[in-house]
Amino acid sequence: MRPRARPLRRGTSFPGLALLLPALLAGGLLLPACSTSSGARGDRDVITEEEIRRSSATDAYRLVSSLRPAWLRERGAVTLRTTDSGDGQALVNPQIVVYIDGTRLGDVSELETVATTGLTSIRRLSASEATQRFGTGHPRGALLLSRTP
Repeated sequence: MRPRARPLRRGTSFPGLALLLPALLAGGLLLPACSTSSGARGDRDVITEEEIRRSSATDAYRLVSSLRPAWLRERGAVTLRTTDSGDGQALVNPQIVVYIDGTRLGDVSELETVATTGLTSIRRLSASEATQRFGTGHPRGALLLSRTP
């Protein structure tokens, strides 16, 4: 016959829990920071210099479309409303805005003009992140390309 478990009384503590809980929390917080060198991506919003070097793409458009194709997909409803691009130009159904070293380049079609040699990273910003950083005119977000100086 199995012994019956006693119900816990209010205020009852578990002495082992004081040691176990910090270990579980530390393990849970430290494990996501670990990464492998087998090519696993740590940040889904960044294409790293290592990924760029390993790719056979010769321009930024082909690089992004092969490594992060979701970045190039249009999201949200198509609108007939005119949207201010932030530089005095009106856009209908605006696209993602591309920046290279902090300078506005244009829309995603401009990625075809950027060679992958010299690129150090490409970061995707959401619409809200792009608006906070660059102001209005980024309803579909932005791509930030960084090159070696």
